[in-house]
Amino acid sequence: MMRYGIGVAVMAMVWLAAGNAAARDRQILEKNFPADPQVKTVTLSGDISAAELRLDAHDGGDLFTGRVRYDAERTEVDIALDKTGSAAEVEMIAKRLHKRGDLNSEGNLWTVSLSREYLWDIGLDIGAAECLLDLSGLPLQSLTLDVGASECEIVFDRPNPQELKRFSIDAGAGEMDVRGLGYARCRDFEFDGGAGSVEMDFDGFTSGFGTAHVDVCVGEIEIELPGDLPVRIIADDGWLSSVEIDDDVAESVRDGVWESPGYEKGTHGLELSIDVGIGQVTVTRSR
Repeated sequence: MMRYGIGVAVMAMVWLAAGNAAARDRQILEKNFPADPQVKTVTLSGDISAAELRLDAHDGGDLFTGRVRYDAERTEVDIALDKTGSAAEVEMIAKRLHKRGDLNSEGNLWTVSLSREYLWDIGLDIGAAECLLDLSGLPLQSLTLDVGASECEIVFDRPNPQELKRFSIDAGAGEMDVRGLGYARCRDFEFDGGAGSVEMDFDGFTSGFGTAHVDVCVGEIEIELPGDLPVRIIADDGWLSSVEIDDDVAESVRDGVWESPGYEKGTHGLELSIDVGIGQVTVTRSR
């Protein structure tokens, strides 16, 4: 009985020590860069993996705010600002200290907010992560995302004040959800996916003409279009893939091409090309 009691006490001490060590390993980095009236454009770059990323936009205030909770035993992080004249660059840096070990993202959290007072170019490399990018109302002129085995949600629910010249996503295995592509005001959208499920909608598309290219090797694609958006769809059924386009979306005009009434003579519209190797594509309209 005495030995049992001692054993329990020893185990409790080990667990307590392990918990304290884990707590000591967790560090907080905060970087807030104040507004600068001389700066007009900002480039945001970053390479983030084994973490959760939450990014949004704010009115006024600091140019950039960032808070990182991370495991100092495994990762070295920093956020750096460099300014040259009217241009600035913010770099989010995360370096793994050990090549071996798991990529568990639990407890590693990046919380970032960007000011809507500046014009942004964003290029992020996101691997083995969970991310929520709410870019609503942020002046964006380019957006490039390289996403690994991740779960990623990208949201636009307010118009981009600036026409987005380039928007591309290169995704590996995982789940991708892109909402409000019309609000992004992108005239050329490219999505290249490896394996997984993809959901996207084009809410907010009310003017101009745009093109979207969606290519997935293996997986399922669900695309939702606004009820009144004129559209031309180019897609092919394969031996291992199928394309399902609702009757109220568009009608077949020739093999592999569908058009909605009025597309040719409309004042705005979307040309959507879809290629899936193995899987299914579904195109619907919002109700």
